[in-house]
Amino acid sequence: MSGHVFNHLTKLLQKLDEYEQRGQPLDVYRWFRYLTFEVVSFGVQYDMITNGEDDHPFKGFIGPFLDRVPDSMWPRSIKHWAKASDRTEAFAADGLRKWRDQKAAGQTTHRVDILQRLMDHGDRYPEEKLSEGELITEMMEIMLAGGDTTAMTVIYGCYELALYPKVQQRLRDALKESIPDRNGAVELKDLESCTYLDWTIKEMLRLHPSLPSFLERVVPESGATIAGYRLEPGIVVSMSALVQHKIESIFPDPDEFVPERWGAETDQMRLNSLAFSTGPRSCVGQSLAVMQMKIHMGMILRSFQIDLDPTMSAESMRTLDFFQDMKINV
Repeated sequence: MSGHVFNHLTKLLQKLDEYEQRGQPLDVYRWFRYLTFEVVSFGVQYDMITNGEDDHPFKGFIGPFLDRVPDSMWPRSIKHWAKASDRTEAFAADGLRKWRDQKAAGQTTHRVDILQRLMDHGDRYPEEKLSEGELITEMMEIMLAGGDTTAMTVIYGCYELALYPKVQQRLRDALKESIPDRNGAVELKDLESCTYLDWTIKEMLRLHPSLPSFLERVVPESGATIAGYRLEPGIVVSMSALVQHKIESIFPDPDEFVPERWGAETDQMRLNSLAFSTGPRSCVGQSLAVMQMKIHMGMILRSFQIDLDPTMSAESMRTLDFFQDMKINV
């Protein structure tokens, strides 16, 4: 899987070099979303990075929609989300068709992705074979959950490194030490050997978890006791990863980007690091996400310096959270 990520990143690095040669600023929001989406597109080639065009059904929808709809209008505006869901479903169905066409034509790699595993399982156990609609739903969930989430953390990671140039330089120096041959081939194990890169990724996830929302859970029929409080069945409880990540007694100077803090990682730091949640309902794609972050950040910082464009402001990087009202039973 790491080779698949490296292949797509190589295309982005070429784009970064083109922008650098022209002396133009790069919209990382746009290009990193292309990159992470290509990684989770089941081997279907959309060529977003090469063409510089977004074929995602949410293109031009989320931002303008959130800007124009006041909170009081959400119930009447939910129909727009339904339309977006329809477009996403059509996009996933088209992706499944392209995937099958590529397989039939032999235009594929030997990499076995999750879609192939689902297909193989259905062939071995026909009684458990997923329907066409179920396959499309699985694709929708993986594309939506695994694309923008990783991209957002990488984008904010670049932002923090631009704000903290000394941290950026220390990371670059650490990468040079781990991978001294700038022109040589780089493997995942080389990046994993860079301790400071690991600290940087952890700090990115601490300050900018992709889902900072209050993830809600419903107390089961047996009730529950949490922090000494008895909760009755059916009560909705929740917590925010971002709030946990800013507990000052655990993370001193919580608003500062300090990768070095992870050099003295404590049990409490590990316990309260919830970027991917925890327990049986934690993110199933967290290993892939962290691997992507290490490859993306490591390879980019190895070759480029990140600076903020003068037009950038703290307000332009303000996080909008619309992942709410999604209750599940526990």
